[in-house]
Amino acid sequence: SGDLKSVTIATAILEYLQAVGASVPIPKALISNPLKERLNAQHMKLPNNGSQIPALPRELIIAIILVWLWMQHKESFQRAFAKSGRIDVDPECKWLIHAAVDAVSQALITEIVNASQNN
Repeated sequence: SGDLKSVTIATAILEYLQAVGASVPIPKALISNPLKERLNAQHMKLPNNGSQIPALPRELIIAIILVWLWMQHKESFQRAFAKSGRIDVDPECKWLIHAAVDAVSQALITEIVNASQNN
């Protein structure tokens, strides 16, 4: 019963996080495309070309990045949107997005490498 309750709570939290991420007015593609590129590039640097890498919950990772970007840098994104109607061409927003994606992909790969070395 306790395990089921923990799983139910964890599932609800993940669903909530994804819903919040979906409500952030930053286009998901601005995160998903560079994330895919970074993770694919990092996989090739891993032993066995990353063949032992677990499937990553990319939608959840994207939601986390979106929520973090919005919570930390909302004013920058709002300013860029007000200026040109597009955040994908704003240098500050592009930098913020790529810095967040780089940090997350590097952290994920580091965790995966550390976990595989400990097994």
